Amino acid sequence: MPTPVDTVPPPDGSGLGLHQLLNILWRWRWLVLLGAGGGAAAGVVYGWVVTPLYRGHLTVEPGITFYNQAGIPEREWEVQDIVQWYRRGDYNPELARELDRDPARFRPIIRASFIPRSPQSRGGRTISLTTLSADPDEARAILAGSVRVFNRFAEADSVTANIALMRARVRANIAREQAKIEQVETERSRLDLQIEATRADIAKTEAERSIYAQKIAELEASRAAAESTLELYESVLDAVSGDVAHLKERLDTWEAQADAIVREMGDGRTLPADPTATLLLRSESAQLVGTVGELRLGLLDQNERKVRWRERTQELHKTIAGLDAQIAQARFDLEQELPRRILELGQKITEFELKRDRDLAREELDRREELGMMRARLAALTPLQAIGEPSSSARPVRPRKRRAILILFGLGLAGGLAGAYVLEYLSENWRRITQPAHRAG
Repeated sequence: MPTPVDTVPPPDGSGLGLHQLLNILWRWRWLVLLGAGGGAAAGVVYGWVVTPLYRGHLTVEPGITFYNQAGIPEREWEVQDIVQWYRRGDYNPELARELDRDPARFRPIIRASFIPRSPQSRGGRTISLTTLSADPDEARAILAGSVRVFNRFAEADSVTANIALMRARVRANIAREQAKIEQVETERSRLDLQIEATRADIAKTEAERSIYAQKIAELEASRAAAESTLELYESVLDAVSGDVAHLKERLDTWEAQADAIVREMGDGRTLPADPTATLLLRSESAQLVGTVGELRLGLLDQNERKVRWRERTQELHKTIAGLDAQIAQARFDLEQELPRRILELGQKITEFELKRDRDLAREELDRREELGMMRARLAALTPLQAIGEPSSSARPVRPRKRRAILILFGLGLAGGLAGAYVLEYLSENWRRITQPAHRAG
C-alpha cells in the first residue's frame, strides 16, 4: 500500500485543499485507472454478450364496425380500452399460438401509447405499438399478430355483432357489382361478335364488286350480240321492204296491163276479126290475170315476212332496252349501292366500337371503382385497424453499446475515485479506527 508523504496538516475545520485532493488521486491513480478501465471493459463485454434487440413499430386506430344509412362509418371501440388491453397483456397467450410458439416460454411485451393530435400527425384516435425482439421479422410479426388477436377478441364481444351483419351486407353488394361487371364483359363479347360479323358483311359486300363487274360485262356482251343481231334483222327487214316495194311496182304494172286488156276485150268492136287472134288475146289476158294473182300472192307473202321481221326487230329493241336497264341498275349497284352499304356497315362497326371502348369501358370503370370502394369498406370493417405495415429498426436498439460503455466507464471511474478516498482515509485513520475506545472515569 502506498505510504502517505509528509504533508502539513490542515487547520481544524478547514478540510482538504484542492492540491491535497489531487495528491490523493495521484497516489492512488492505478486504482482510479483500474476502476475506469474495468468499467469500460465491462461495457464492451456487456455489448458483446447481450443479445441485440430490434424495435418493431406499428400505428393502429379503432376500426370501423358499422356504416349508417348515410354511409358514414362508425367506430365502437375507444382508444383507452385498446390501450388498457395491451397494457394488461391480454394478448398472451393467444399471440403465442397465433405465431406457433410455446405460450409458456414466449410472452412478448408490447407497449401501447396514445398519440395526441397534432398538425403533423393523424392523432386523436391513433395508438403507437412497439415491441422488442432479437429478430426484426419476428418483431413485425408480433405486432401484426397482436392486431389479429385483438380483432378475434373484439369480434367475440356482443358489442361488435354489427360487424358480421355489415360484412354480410357489403359482401352481398360486392357480389352484385361483380355480376354487373360480368354482364359488362358479356356485352363486350357480344359487341365483338357483332363487329366481326359486320366486318364479314363488309368483306362479302366487297366481294360482290367483282360479281357486279362480271354481270355488267356479261350484260354488255349480250347487248353487243343483240345490237349485232338487230343490225342483221334491220338489213333483212330493209331487203324484205325493198322486195315488197319492187313487187308492188311490178303488180301495179301488170295490173295496168291486165286492166287494159280486159277493157279491150270488153269492147267487142276492138276484138280482131280473126278468131285465132281473138283466142290469142284471150289467152294473153288469162296469163296476165294469173301473173297478177301470183304477184299479189307474192306481195302478200312478202308483207307477212316484213311484219315478222319488224316484230323480231321490235323484240330486239325491247331486249336491248332491257339490257340497258339491267346494265344501268348493275352500274348503280356497283357505284352507288355497294359503297353505301359498305359505309353503313362501317358506321355500324364504329358505333359498336364506341359502345365497347367508351360506354362499356366507362361503365366497367365505374363498376370496378364501386367494387374497389366496397372491398375497401369490407377491409375496413374491423375493431382494430393497422395504419400501414409493421416496421422494424434497421439497427439494434438494445443494447446501446456506446451508452453502456460510457455508463460503466463512469461507474468504474466513480468507484475508483471513491475507493481511492476510502483507502486514503483508512490509511490515515486505521489505528484510531482499530484502537479500543477508552471508557470515561
